[in-house]
Amino acid sequence: MSIITDTTILSLISKEVQLENIPKDLIIQMKKFNKGIGLSAIQLGVPLRIFRLRNPDLIFINPMLLKESRFCLCKESCISRPGIRVYKVRPTSLVVKAFNEKGELFYFIAEYIIARIISHELDHLNGIYLGME
Repeated sequence: MSIITDTTILSLISKEVQLENIPKDLIIQMKKFNKGIGLSAIQLGVPLRIFRLRNPDLIFINPMLLKESRFCLCKESCISRPGIRVYKVRPTSLVVKAFNEKGELFYFIAEYIIARIISHELDHLNGIYLGME
């Protein structure tokens, strides 16, 4: 399994996942991947609204941003855009609702670095990649 760096693919807007057809094989692949602190399905070439956080280890399916606040200017990088580091405005606090790999709805409150990671992964799901500005 390799990370997609092709910006044509990274710019695709990911599609909603039908909860009765959650792609279990894709989720297994995402859980086995141990590079980076977050990983979106599009980074594996699959344009579905799924991303994984490594710590805490969580899968977000069809995530929806409910609230964000307290913004900061942060320098960040991305495993899909090696060698590129840019400053981005990111929330330091946010609330997301999503489904887990069992199709169960959950709400997640994130702060600081975790909020920034989730914001980065949400960008991926919306076809926004680092350095496209």
